[in-house]
Amino acid sequence: MTRSTSDPSVTLITGAASGIGCQLAADLLAAGGHRLVLCDLDRDGLEDAFGGTSAQLERLDVVCDVAGVLTPGWIWEVDGGQVDLHVDVKGVLYGSKAAAEKTVGQGAGHVVNVSSLAGVGYTPGNALYCTAKHAVRGSRCPSRAS
Repeated sequence: MTRSTSDPSVTLITGAASGIGCQLAADLLAAGGHRLVLCDLDRDGLEDAFGGTSAQLERLDVVCDVAGVLTPGWIWEVDGGQVDLHVDVKGVLYGSKAAAEKTVGQGAGHVVNVSSLAGVGYTPGNALYCTAKHAVRGSRCPSRAS
């Protein structure tokens, strides 16, 4: 499905309640030319958001996986990190999968996964966050190759 240049871009932003996601949404609204679907990320919420986009807007042009959680802690303090890893890693994987299904099916689209400099190096006292952001960067290689 192709989009006319006069049609607004349909953009889904995860993590839009605060931080980078909120600022991105505000900037796109100010710039104009975008129809936004804003959500905070969990697997069921993401599937609901894509289903709603598909049914209500007929297409999806851009997905920005921005959602992230940072719980400070040293590696010896890690207690499983379910929330951090669920949002920071699984959220990106589920988001990329759902976006690929939608955009491949319609023949066009873009996926933007937001990582962090913590995904390139290490910031002391942020063991889970750095692990998660390294995983986000690593997940892009097979996704792009697909």
